[in-house]
Amino acid sequence: MKGIQACVASLQSEIDRAVIGYCREGGFPEVWALPDPVRKIEYLMEQQVRKVLYEDLMMLTSYRKPENVLRFFVYLLGNPGREINIKKTAQEAGVERRVVEENLPRLELTDLIMRIRRFSRQPLSVRQGNMKCYPVDMALRNAVLKTWELPDEQTMGLYAENLVLREMTTWPEKIEISYYRERNKEVDFVLTHGGNRYLPIEVKHRGRVDPPRGLRHFMRRHRLKFGVVITREAEARWDELLYLPLRYFLLAA
Repeated sequence: MKGIQACVASLQSEIDRAVIGYCREGGFPEVWALPDPVRKIEYLMEQQVRKVLYEDLMMLTSYRKPENVLRFFVYLLGNPGREINIKKTAQEAGVERRVVEENLPRLELTDLIMRIRRFSRQPLSVRQGNMKCYPVDMALRNAVLKTWELPDEQTMGLYAENLVLREMTTWPEKIEISYYRERNKEVDFVLTHGGNRYLPIEVKHRGRVDPPRGLRHFMRRHRLKFGVVITREAEARWDELLYLPLRYFLLAA
């Protein structure tokens, strides 16, 4: 029995290391083979970030100040998952409002960022207001911000949230992915599927999981019987909510 437990523990450690490695180096197989972090950062900056921003993006538009787009992009990388609005983002990034308005959809089209809006029953086409933005791949953030060291708990929480969203974008059942926020109640993601059916998902990738009050509030309000909390715990468990370790979520996705 002890041998089996040791084997399982060893496998979990390998999976954890693989998850951290994927968070750091992203989904770029060519980066995995490079020998050191300096080479990895150089490749991602030259072949992914600068090439897209300074070549591909400029071919789509007559805009001739890519450094402003890069400044805006760096701001988004530094604030993944933070609720933002156009006016405040332009001010904090130090660019004109039109730089944000014009290039936000372009950054989506060129597969550099993902954008989700606040949850509402209104159709997406008539919705206004705040949003959240995430890098398509956290390795781009690591390269631009030159943060290649092992992540601390807070950074690993950002990685986990980003990975969960990235995986959900591939689900064929999804109609929309949004986030919920009402006063002090929040839910990281709300997956709309099958018309007016919702799956709320909260990411709590830290040592101590606080009670997911926002998730329970959303479920009561919309009369839902199922919600998911993504954790870093060793095992899945059911306690009115499904507590699912990140490693299992990624394997299932």
